Amino acid sequence: MQQGDAASERTFIETARRAQIVAAAIDTIAEVGYARASLVRIASRIGISRGLISYHFAGKDELIKEVVHEVIEQGKAYMHPRMLAQSTGSGMLRAYIESNLAFMREHPNH
Repeated sequence: MQQGDAASERTFIETARRAQIVAAAIDTIAEVGYARASLVRIASRIGISRGLISYHFAGKDELIKEVVHEVIEQGKAYMHPRMLAQSTGSGMLRAYIESNLAFMREHPNH
């Protein structure tokens, strides 16, 4: 089964739980660093068992891939409309740089 197929078969609850785990992983990594961000530490941040993370993700590598994907998607969603609002190439480049910096300022854990 391809990733897109698996995502389309998830229930609302499963999707919400995965999002909660990813958000906890982002905050945990920001707080203690990648090396110390164990699944146990991530789980305890949101009051769930490590086993529940293992139910939703095959392991830390898969979770981190989802973290990276989520951060990129949030950044794109934030930056893209600001860039498209510009009519010139130089305006789009300026909007890219400014919105990238603004996203990082507003989402420091990301």
